[in-house]
Amino acid sequence: MSPTINRARWSGILAVLCVGGGLLASPPAQAASDIPTAAELLAKCNHGTDKRTFHPAGALDIFPGKTHRVGDLAYNCTEDPQTSSRTWEDTTGESNSLGVAFREEFEVGTTFGPTYKFAFEQSYKHTWSNSHTESQSTYINVPAGEVGWVTRSRRAPMS
Repeated sequence: MSPTINRARWSGILAVLCVGGGLLASPPAQAASDIPTAAELLAKCNHGTDKRTFHPAGALDIFPGKTHRVGDLAYNCTEDPQTSSRTWEDTTGESNSLGVAFREEFEVGTTFGPTYKFAFEQSYKHTWSNSHTESQSTYINVPAGEVGWVTRSRRAPMS
């Protein structure tokens, strides 16, 4: 195998390892001003230790996502309030993907013959996805001459 091809192969392998290592070693993006220093945390503790125990009080805070209508509308065309049952189904999900591509080009030439150009390209992509479906029957009270419906929202992650 010629030294040029062997050198190109090793440079390609090195580049793939550098890109892959960079992706694995990169910390998530976060503003530096949002992260308190150890000194700031210890000053808040005010007792010279390097740990603090937190005891949250009160009810758990749930931060709902955007609301949306599920199930059919309930029309009340009467003069009296009505209770109506609505069966609904709601699916939520997400998808994440990661991809990387690498291209290496090189030339091989001889003093007595033509010059050859070669290119090597490798790519990889992976997608992760998940979904969750909930269904339920819900009773709703619909005032006279009004329309009723069921709304729901996805719980936003508390981070």
